[in-house]
Amino acid sequence: LVDLGEVDLLAVMVSVGQPTAIGAISSVNHFHGHDAVPLGSYKGPLGKDYPGLYVPDLIASFPGPIQNYSQVLDGFELYRKVLSEQPDGSVTIAAHGFLTNLQLLLTSPADEYSPLSGAGLFALKVKQVVMMGGAYPHSGTSPEWNFAGSPESTAYVLAHWPATVPVVFSGFELGVRVLTGSGLRTGLNCPSGNVSWNPCARALYDQDRTAPGLTHPSWDSVTSLYAVRGSLEQGWYTLVTDGHNTCLLYTSDAADEEDSVDLGGRRIIKKKKRVETRKELIYEKEIVIKLINVMRKKSVTNIEERI
Repeated sequence: LVDLGEVDLLAVMVSVGQPTAIGAISSVNHFHGHDAVPLGSYKGPLGKDYPGLYVPDLIASFPGPIQNYSQVLDGFELYRKVLSEQPDGSVTIAAHGFLTNLQLLLTSPADEYSPLSGAGLFALKVKQVVMMGGAYPHSGTSPEWNFAGSPESTAYVLAHWPATVPVVFSGFELGVRVLTGSGLRTGLNCPSGNVSWNPCARALYDQDRTAPGLTHPSWDSVTSLYAVRGSLEQGWYTLVTDGHNTCLLYTSDAADEEDSVDLGGRRIIKKKKRVETRKELIYEKEIVIKLINVMRKKSVTNIEERI
């Protein structure tokens, strides 16, 4: 989409604290000739020891100029720098993964880039956010990874979202049903079936070694496509305003076992404050799917499966 001239890619951030994860992003950008795109990374403890199924391979096989987060700005700092340089109300953010960087941005004070607080800068510069997170109509006892992996970040961001910034949530149940990637590993787009020709093909192979050649769910891809092309892409979406949504705020100290669901060391508290929201539903015409999720007291956009 960048090469087609459909989007001006302002920056890319990693939302986990794995020091070399940013190296995989650099590998992909370098392969496609986009080394000039600024990179940033969350540098906290969350995900620090996560090995990554393809990160070491991409760095070794497709080395880019960046291989460690010590070479880039903190994600929230890069957010502040980039946002301060853009016209008001012009930036669309495609948020994949944990909300660590967005939490740190919203809580950041004035600095060398802007006299505004993070929340003020965000509200002034951001046009909309398209966020891969949650599951709809609800996640049940299996919380969606992006929201549950850093529950404190999720809770803070959703509860303190600037009222003037629209948000679209792309749910787990959407991307899991849209399968892509086979063209990178088979057929004309993959010469001789060689997965070594392209870092994205290599990453797909590393991610799914037990089933090489198969497709992969498109959680982030669908989110990015909507962020760039919006609801009018080839008539796939119809935007309808209706209904409401409820977000359970997360916490790490469960009141008791009966009122909580274990999230790998963290808990979601069912009795905590609920945040009621209005939702806008986006119905996809061609692939019967349901995009999206949950948010705070203001208007949000949600993508729901067409019945």
